Amino acid sequence: MALCGQRLTETSHFPEYKFENVCVTIPADGTKNGREHTVPIPGTAVAFISKVRPSTNWQRYKPKLDKLCGVTNWTHHDLRRTYATIMQRLGVPLEVTEQLLNHVSGTRSGIVGIYQNYKYQAEMREAVDRYERFIKQLLASEPTRNVAMGPQREVACIETIAQQRSESAYTLVACSPCSKRLATSTSM
Repeated sequence: MALCGQRLTETSHFPEYKFENVCVTIPADGTKNGREHTVPIPGTAVAFISKVRPSTNWQRYKPKLDKLCGVTNWTHHDLRRTYATIMQRLGVPLEVTEQLLNHVSGTRSGIVGIYQNYKYQAEMREAVDRYERFIKQLLASEPTRNVAMGPQREVACIETIAQQRSESAYTLVACSPCSKRLATSTSM
């Protein structure tokens, strides 16, 4: 979820979906809005996705992630909010972020949603690649600490980034809105 920005119910079934050109196509019956969604995914996520089994049992795995990273006050949707916030921090246009998240409200609602049918595939690929570079830089930074980002009112905090060597997968754990610890955190 942290690398792809999709909903829990969507990412939990990634291994079942069609992959082509480093994109995943989520069928209409697998999305919240009932619309087929083709979204680029980061290369670092591809290898991991091919090795996991479908599971929607978030509550089974979350305590393990909490223990691994030392953060407990967060939900799976915080990963999605953090993904969107980082996209904005990286200068990704809002309509591209909305398309990545498969939102049909916001910038794609009302009359705009009727007339605007462009899928932003090239722009989404560029945004996902930019996001992946950002996460890789964050993982490589020493020491990995709390990072405050975004406009003052839209703050997301990456509490811990951990590399889970046993599964060769990156786990990004985020909390938003941030706790009081954000006020005393050190920005990188």
